Amino acid sequence: QQQKLKMTLGATLSYIYDQYGLFSFTRGFIPCMIREASYTAGYLGLAPVIADTLNRKYPKIFRNLFVASITGSAIAGVAASLLSHPVDTAKTLIQADIELTQFKGLIDTITHLWTTSGFTEMYNGALVRCIQIIASIFVLS
Repeated sequence: QQQKLKMTLGATLSYIYDQYGLFSFTRGFIPCMIREASYTAGYLGLAPVIADTLNRKYPKIFRNLFVASITGSAIAGVAASLLSHPVDTAKTLIQADIELTQFKGLIDTITHLWTTSGFTEMYNGALVRCIQIIASIFVLS
């Protein structure tokens, strides 16, 4: 909102509070929690389990734990990205619509995306985000 309003941080916060109230700062909070939950599950749960499973079940290919970890991070990163990307897209739209003119909430936003643009709009930009998540999961796990 600060870029859109072309105000300082303090002026933007004051403007949003005055115009839309305190709860406007929580717009997109639920989609943000869903996005972060899938990302966290990827690096704390899925990536290490996949790496360990690959190392144990296919020791000739994944005897090096580093290779198993890269593979586990890639699989977990793709899964976390594909699960969370539509919700992240909805979150961005919800937060950008501070005036509540187009998007009322998560379900409304995802329904709107699906009916107007279909599958492709929900995953617009997913490749870049997927690469970023794979890299961060590898570093964090």
